Amino acid sequence: MDMDELLDRLRKNSRVSGSAVISRDGVVVASDCPEDVANESFAIMCATVMGAAKTINTELKMSELENIILHSNDGNIILMGAGRRNLLVVIADNSHPIETITSKMAEIVNEMCN
Repeated sequence: MDMDELLDRLRKNSRVSGSAVISRDGVVVASDCPEDVANESFAIMCATVMGAAKTINTELKMSELENIILHSNDGNIILMGAGRRNLLVVIADNSHPIETITSKMAEIVNEMCN
């Protein structure tokens, strides 16, 4: 199954408003984001956030980073590693529990990496 199909399935099964696969250096691999999202800028910023978080995690000698959740009153942006080279990023409103979304994301990441 290709990445576009996986993102489409994620949107349908998790009711997220957008998702993307982004390389760890900030390049869009696949995107199912709303039209008003500037994909290139979004990808660069997500990769930067993940890189900074990994550095903090390493400095604090914590176990491997599972995900990053940016929460606001309007919704959430969730970043999750998808293998050594990519990230899976999801844009979601607050109507669904984060645990449900991260569980679906983990399933998609597992398929992407296997």
